Amino acid sequence: MKKENDEKVIYLNKMFVGGFIDENTGNIGHEIINCFKADDGKQYLYITPTGGISSELNNKISYIIFVEKNGEGKNKVKIKYIAKVNKENQVFKLGSGLYSKKCNLYNCSKKQKLETYFNELEENNEDKQKFEIHQKQKDLKYGGIPIYEIFKNNYLNDIAIYYSFCIDDNDKNAGLFKPNKDFYILFNTKKTEFINPTTTKNFNDNKVIITIEKGIEKSFTRQKLKFLNFDNKKQYDVIEKALKYIIENESTANSNSLYKNDSNNKQNKKYNYLNFIMKENEEQIFTNLLFRYLNYSNVFALFEKYLNKRFENKAFDEIDSDYRVHREVDLSTAKKILNLTTKKKQWKKGRIDLLSIGNKNIVVIENKIKSGLNGTFKENNKNYDQLDIYYNYIETIKNKKKSYFIFVPNYQEKMIEEEICKKDKKIIKNYKIITYSQIYDFFNSEEISKKFSNSEKDIESTYYNEFMQNLYKHTLDTEQRLTEEFTNAININF
Repeated sequence: MKKENDEKVIYLNKMFVGGFIDENTGNIGHEIINCFKADDGKQYLYITPTGGISSELNNKISYIIFVEKNGEGKNKVKIKYIAKVNKENQVFKLGSGLYSKKCNLYNCSKKQKLETYFNELEENNEDKQKFEIHQKQKDLKYGGIPIYEIFKNNYLNDIAIYYSFCIDDNDKNAGLFKPNKDFYILFNTKKTEFINPTTTKNFNDNKVIITIEKGIEKSFTRQKLKFLNFDNKKQYDVIEKALKYIIENESTANSNSLYKNDSNNKQNKKYNYLNFIMKENEEQIFTNLLFRYLNYSNVFALFEKYLNKRFENKAFDEIDSDYRVHREVDLSTAKKILNLTTKKKQWKKGRIDLLSIGNKNIVVIENKIKSGLNGTFKENNKNYDQLDIYYNYIETIKNKKKSYFIFVPNYQEKMIEEEICKKDKKIIKNYKIITYSQIYDFFNSEEISKKFSNSEKDIESTYYNEFMQNLYKHTLDTEQRLTEEFTNAININF
């Protein structure tokens, strides 16, 4: 008979997903600690979404595969890190990191002392145990700053669980490893299999190193914070073989640290007014900012040239020398601006974020921050959304070249790509994605930055540096953004 302690589990856990970090709350995802060693030299690991795992898995987990959705399909995830662990590494064993609904700790004000509520908790109450763990963990330091202070603006920081596992450098049988290449796991296949890169022809075509047979867990890639464990002996052996290959041949042990005396901690702080009022993720604010700066001194004409260099098939056949950019243009207003006449119902709906009109070209720009495609409606048994509406509307214009772009933060690029791929061929062909890193590169170029070099010249020049700082945040992918917020939180506590 198999002993309970002999059972082994490989645990999949998603990083960098969920409303906790997606919403404009100021929260920093706790899982960012997985990317760094603490000041004591140890590697701490946080399991999303709450810091805990099911109690039935205590002391059984031997590997944790941290993955993220990669935007290449609902059945595919990217391997971010692989943790090799043992039962001694698991430090939190109370199941979910959440407290019970009866626990008054949720209701206490920051100005009140949490300890006063222990009078209402039984001596062996699990909530009390969790709070005692919180108290022990809160002084763990990164970059010289206690983790409690780093996450001080997070929701429920006063009772948070900060880590689930702890790996000591001296533990030769455990560690956290980052793959040197992209490797993926593919679900809903015929069988669970290790695809060996050294013996598989054309492995780099899709870089799938593990396939998971259909029926194992078909909802893992669709649910934002779903976890998945493999305790079936046959599956376990196959997946462990793949993990050993990556660890031994294609990975590096994590050594990233944020020590207080590290000069990297003293980099420029990218804080400004939008950070202060918590509006740095407001789509309309960025639409307005882009309107001001693209409309400045014929900057849009230079942006047109820049875009032509970015695409193999030129975005514009002819370069315009003169543009007028309009913002938040509802279609009834656009109709007047462009002298159009039409009675189609769907053309009465929608608001174009940026509409740029030149002598030869018309450019439609949809700006997306923290949202997908919207404005969906049905007509004649066919689904339409804002991209269809704008395309059908603008295509009625004669004697001008039409171009369509979607401005997208880098952390959102894959999601928008997935949505566009479901559209009609005409939308897929004509709408081009421009990432915020590309927009940032344009405005950061020598030619453009010179236009705003004199801060006393006009209001656009005065706020140019803050404009660039605001753009910068949206040039990062999710991990980079959380890393930035994590290190900034350390910096402001120096």
